Amino acid sequence: MKNNRILWVAMMSVCLLFAANVQSQSLDREVVASSGSYDSTSAGSISWTLGEPVIDTYTGVDYSLTQGFQQPDLLSVSVFELPETGEGFSIFPNPVKDLLTLKCDQPKVFMVGLFDVNGKLLVREETTPGSDLTINLKPFAQAGYFLNIYNADNKLVKSFKLIKAE
Repeated sequence: MKNNRILWVAMMSVCLLFAANVQSQSLDREVVASSGSYDSTSAGSISWTLGEPVIDTYTGVDYSLTQGFQQPDLLSVSVFELPETGEGFSIFPNPVKDLLTLKCDQPKVFMVGLFDVNGKLLVREETTPGSDLTINLKPFAQAGYFLNIYNADNKLVKSFKLIKAE
């Protein structure tokens, strides 16, 4: 009986010593990537990695935020500013079955491109100042599309998301 007690105390001592040296898993802000860099100027700083998976992207009226291990703090970043406001354009109906109408109240000529979700250009048209543009979507499949409007310098002015319904 005395030997069992000594054996029990010895086993518990070994277990306590082992438990004191065991560490739990911790999550560090590390990135395993094939390439990356960091640069800063008086105007701001930028860091990037190549090969890091994106966890989530948030967008708003004037910001776009890609969140992952690379961005430790929530920031709002202006990606680019459009040289023209994009005001004066509207599309209807949305969702559309056959004919999509682009209403343009601008006094200039703009290029209009219809793209599928893979970025393939499906239709390219030119607006006439002060008149509506009608695009036939009947030959296209039921899906989501993007209607982009470009100025004379081929800069994006406005982008619409539209749905083609059957």
